[in-house]
Amino acid sequence: NVDGGAQTSIISEFTYSNNGTIITFLNENLVQTIITLFNSKLTGRRRRELSTVSFEIMSTDNITNIQIETKDKLQNYFSCNSTGFLGYNLSYSADGFTCVSQCAMGFCQNNATCEQTESGPICRCTTFTIYVTYGENCQHLSMNLNAFFGILFGAIAFVILVIAFTILIVYCCRKRRRSKSRDLTFSRGSKPIKPFGRLLETDMAGKPELKSFSPRLENVPVGPQIKIQRPSLEKHQTSTDP
Repeated sequence: NVDGGAQTSIISEFTYSNNGTIITFLNENLVQTIITLFNSKLTGRRRRELSTVSFEIMSTDNITNIQIETKDKLQNYFSCNSTGFLGYNLSYSADGFTCVSQCAMGFCQNNATCEQTESGPICRCTTFTIYVTYGENCQHLSMNLNAFFGILFGAIAFVILVIAFTILIVYCCRKRRRSKSRDLTFSRGSKPIKPFGRLLETDMAGKPELKSFSPRLENVPVGPQIKIQRPSLEKHQTSTDP
């Protein structure tokens, strides 16, 4: 260099591993960690040795050609085909990249049961009271007609039963009310009179006994006609002595 200085370069390679902590450190904290360590070593050496060679303080401007592999790029280096089962997807978490089954990622819908097989996940659809699910992911819904009509007719029968029961209660109440109105008793003095509804014909005092009458002419004697003069009153004169 013109001013008597010298430049040098150091190439460092770091290997990514399947660990979330290491990936985060290499992508976010590596540069600052290198600068801190280099400057701390440089300060300690200056205190121990007197030399004509001096090092400048390192900064971020002295570090170039940093190739950072993002999570999206790192996915290309991992594969879930080694599991022997289809239907696994690569997922990134704090622990790194893991193979997660599609069953754990909401592959089946509408409370369907998901089964992981070698050929991939399979959904076992669930049947509800009124609806039936179908489709590859049980994403479709259709109405269960048998259950629908069963509930409909059951509701209609229940309504009819309630109406009939209400009518029966009203009828019984009215009948009881009428019975009470007929069975009212009246008292005269200290002697009660029987209810009018229970009076018999024999209990009616002063009621004339009606009988049929027809003349029997065969018992009348037939003979000569006898005329009897109607009696009359005669006026008698009384004589007085002179």
